[in-house]
Amino acid sequence: MRQRTKTGVGLGAVVVAVLAIGGCGGAQGQGGAERAGASAGTRSSGATAGATPAPVSSAPATPTTPADRLAALDGGTRPAAQYQDVLGALAPRCSEDPAHLAGIIGSTLSDLKKHGAGEEDAFGVLQHLEQSVPAGGKPVACEKAAAKYAASREAN
Repeated sequence: MRQRTKTGVGLGAVVVAVLAIGGCGGAQGQGGAERAGASAGTRSSGATAGATPAPVSSAPATPTTPADRLAALDGGTRPAAQYQDVLGALAPRCSEDPAHLAGIIGSTLSDLKKHGAGEEDAFGVLQHLEQSVPAGGKPVACEKAAAKYAASREAN
């Protein structure tokens, strides 16, 4: 019984810490909220067996993975898992990492929209890159492939 009370107090402290962090997340920025969430999660891992740890957060305030960021660009019209599937197939072919690829796709989409290709979305740009960069070879600079795609769309 005594041990259960200690666990309840420990978990209560974690919940209070998470709520306090969540309330200040906008002022801390994305990195601060992630670090704070990670440290709160670490604190809860010390709970005794049988105790149910409190969730660190129900949903991130900002997209956390490259696929989440791409899904957010499209307004959440598709699940991030669909972006992750295509990004996972494309990433080994590119010299850029997935986070950089997401940035390239976002920039390409922005350029296309500035030049009148308003019907395009991030998923379409991602799919085009995945289809245009050959598999099985040495990784290439996908940024160049994206620029070539944007130029061809803007010329039409």
